[in-house]
Amino acid sequence: MGASGADDAADAQAEAAEYNRKLAEQQGFKEAARLRRDGRRDISAIRAGIAKSGVTAQGTPLMVLAESAANIEMDALNSQLFGMQRGDMFRREANAARSTGSYRSASYLLSGLQQIS
Repeated sequence: MGASGADDAADAQAEAAEYNRKLAEQQGFKEAARLRRDGRRDISAIRAGIAKSGVTAQGTPLMVLAESAANIEMDALNSQLFGMQRGDMFRREANAARSTGSYRSASYLLSGLQQIS
């Protein structure tokens, strides 16, 4: 493989890593949206249970609702964060592939120059 081939291989690897970065970030945001949607359904079920029991939504029942909502949002934010962290890992992989390709190209060119002299 020559200098051009090294660049092409590095570009392909970097493009794959960038694609994976976008995918990881999208998955994190989609999972967060799903958790929030399911969480709203769960909160509604809790409210219905409280209303059915005849208890007013004050004091402990209100605290249960608030804690449940907070837990749902924390789960959603953690999912987003995980997706962003995975995306960052793939971004670093893409940068490393580009750097490696540049070094390989330079190495091939220097080897060629050394053979000429």
